[in-house]
Amino acid sequence: MKYVEILSALLTPVIAIVTTYIAIQQYRNERAKTRRELYEKRLEVYQASSKFLNFSWSDNLLSHDVLRELNSAVYESPFLFENDICNFVETIQQKARKKLMLLSRVAQTPLEDSFDLKQEIRDIDRWFDSQRAVIQDKFMPYLNLKTLK
Repeated sequence: MKYVEILSALLTPVIAIVTTYIAIQQYRNERAKTRRELYEKRLEVYQASSKFLNFSWSDNLLSHDVLRELNSAVYESPFLFENDICNFVETIQQKARKKLMLLSRVAQTPLEDSFDLKQEIRDIDRWFDSQRAVIQDKFMPYLNLKTLK
């Protein structure tokens, strides 16, 4: 009889401990899932930016698909990154728009008058090329799985 009383007295704390353990495990699983989803979204922004930089250097004709991906990355970046990456991606977008505008003006300008426009395009291309070398370092704090918050 005493054993039944002791066991029934222990039943409530055991249930509480098991329930707490299950709740902690669920919290950890949800946190890991959220971190994984955040990583995937950040990786998409990185890939769109990197793809654009690689593509823009390889060809003067900017693909609308690549630009669309870059625009999407720019719009999502404030929700995923600190200001440093947001500003970086916005700068890429601004330079892409300027390059498109300059390419359009070159097509409408007589050859002898287009030297300055072509020089600006070359300067933008050089900037794009220089960013290809540093983009991974800029994104690394946000994509490092060991330190992902």
